[in-house]
Amino acid sequence: MNNTHEIFDESYADYIMRTINVDYSEDYKNFLKYIKEGGHILDLGCGSGRDSFHFKKMGYKVTAIDGGKELCKFASNLIKQPVKCMLFQDINFENEFDGVWAMASIHHLDKDELKNVIEKVYNSLKVGGAFLFNARLGEREYDNKLGKHFCEFTQKSFRQFIKENKNLKSFKFKDEFTRGDYREGRDENWYTAILVKTK
Repeated sequence: MNNTHEIFDESYADYIMRTINVDYSEDYKNFLKYIKEGGHILDLGCGSGRDSFHFKKMGYKVTAIDGGKELCKFASNLIKQPVKCMLFQDINFENEFDGVWAMASIHHLDKDELKNVIEKVYNSLKVGGAFLFNARLGEREYDNKLGKHFCEFTQKSFRQFIKENKNLKSFKFKDEFTRGDYREGRDENWYTAILVKTK
């Protein structure tokens, strides 16, 4: 198990400053069209709480989790509700959510861990629930110079990753996007997929 969540927490103030005001309005729109009005969303790796704050403001019920203790404290204050401080690998929900939002979060897992967590995401969704997955665009699995772990994906490789897991047989791809980084001065490209649990 890698310790990327600890690295984020050690530099939480800088991370919050760099990410809290990033405009994800296009991603919100693409995701929320699959979520019923007032539906229950799991924010998987909420960071500062930026996205949970938006979903709550839009009238959705939110459960937010993160692995960083300091990030959880900050996010709890921002969204005015407790944030669950836990690792992605430890989630254990059943048929509870209308949507799961994983924006630039679970791609920090090792691929074996990621496989298991996506199974847990699948189990946590109600039938008809939507899952947004976002990762750096590419083909590598690596640790950067700070020690943060990354699993990159392309449309082809993520579709194959899902197809190989027979426990996800009713996951259907609804939308896929590639884009640049919303943060000023960053030149990374990103891949996003939205899948729906159909039965």
